[in-house]
Amino acid sequence: MAEDRSNKKLFLFTSILSVILGCFYFLYIPVFTSRLSSNLEFVIVVTRHGSRAPLYFYSNDPYKDPEYWPEGSGGLTAKGKLQMYRRGQNLKQRYYSLFQGKYDQKTIYIRSTQSARTYMSAAVLLAGMFPPTKEELWHPDINWQPIPIWPDYLDKTMIVVNDTLCPRFTKEQEKYMPVIHNYFNEHRDLFDYVKNYSGLPDDNLIAFGKVYDSLSCEHSEDIPLPAWTKSVYPDKINNAGSFIQEALVTGFGNNTMNRLFAGPLLDDFNSWIVRKIRGAVTEKMLVHSGHDFTLRGLMSAFGIIGVQHVEPSASLMIEVHQSSVGHKVKVFYSNHSSMEEPLFMNMPKCPEPCRLEKFLEVLKKLKVDDWHKECNSLE
Repeated sequence: MAEDRSNKKLFLFTSILSVILGCFYFLYIPVFTSRLSSNLEFVIVVTRHGSRAPLYFYSNDPYKDPEYWPEGSGGLTAKGKLQMYRRGQNLKQRYYSLFQGKYDQKTIYIRSTQSARTYMSAAVLLAGMFPPTKEELWHPDINWQPIPIWPDYLDKTMIVVNDTLCPRFTKEQEKYMPVIHNYFNEHRDLFDYVKNYSGLPDDNLIAFGKVYDSLSCEHSEDIPLPAWTKSVYPDKINNAGSFIQEALVTGFGNNTMNRLFAGPLLDDFNSWIVRKIRGAVTEKMLVHSGHDFTLRGLMSAFGIIGVQHVEPSASLMIEVHQSSVGHKVKVFYSNHSSMEEPLFMNMPKCPEPCRLEKFLEVLKKLKVDDWHKECNSLE
């Protein structure tokens, strides 16, 4: 039974890639930035991988033939590679003052979750961020240089899709199943419509997840969608996907879910920031290549609930600045690689101006001393 439940959740969670229109009022304040101040000391960049091939297809999907997806199930597409290359170019421009356009292994640390598409996304991002200078060029016909990408073991994205990894998290998720079922009942016309046209035998969460996964991936690739989708995609289906994802990844800001999901990663961020301020590390940037759940979970931990669809190549930037009154933290968000200037995100748990001391207090409250022990505690 547990295995069946795990498989069902895997169908659902991995399919819900995100939302173009959120179901909630956004708690961030959009402000376009014109330039970076010269007192930037350290930055953490968290990215979602680029556009990928679908993981699942619905029965009547006209693009389910493997010939449409040479990358294989869930593989990074050519467009996804271009998105991440542009993301790297954006980061190069924004943080030029930190690196002067030249790679130095002492100033940047890059890591990735255990997924081919996140490793590949990190590699292409770095190609856009650090094309070799004349001195770094090692082959006259190859405008690229190798840069190490290290494995990450702190990103807890998989606890959302596998209920054996953190039973306590799964127990918290189950509290929101009635809320999701009520949403289905309130939007019965939508789900009946999707069921009828998709060719799936059921209209449950698993079936909806299959439809949403394929439609969102195909739309991201600019593939023409079937005529029947025009009345429901993107708005209605995206709204449903947003609601479900927010419930099952963050519990709409559930503190226990935030701690178990984001706590280990944020504790590591805390360590990097503290060591940088003390002069114990030379790195000026940490890059973490992850997933849409990664970004959504982190923002929820900061008190930012109900964000819109986390697009492929979306990035969250946590900047530490010096000021006359001490260090301050600023968070910016760019939802797609074609977005030249990121949006400033006002964190409800650490409103602007967010003092570093206050920010570290927020992170401390999310720390999990023994993650495995707490995950297996169902009291």
